[in-house]
Amino acid sequence: MKFLLLSLALVSSFAFSDEGKFEDRKKEILEQLDKRASLLQEEKSCMSAAASHEDMKKCREKMKESHHALKEAGKARRDGHIDEKIKKLQDMKEKK
Repeated sequence: MKFLLLSLALVSSFAFSDEGKFEDRKKEILEQLDKRASLLQEEKSCMSAAASHEDMKKCREKMKESHHALKEAGKARRDGHIDEKIKKLQDMKEKK
């Protein structure tokens, strides 16, 4: 059932999208790419500054935490988008 609703939400997003939604989504994607690039640059700087194996381990742990937080934020954002699309589909169904 959830897969069906998700599929319908995706199809409807393509069918009913307009230029404003496209620009919003594009902006959101570019912001996420900037965040990921920034995290990678921080990791590179940390690794470059590492003077020992222990320092490298600390860099790696910091990177894992940062990437995990970014992943969780993305998941929460996607869940919100899916909930919005499901509500929109339900509203459309009720109008018919």
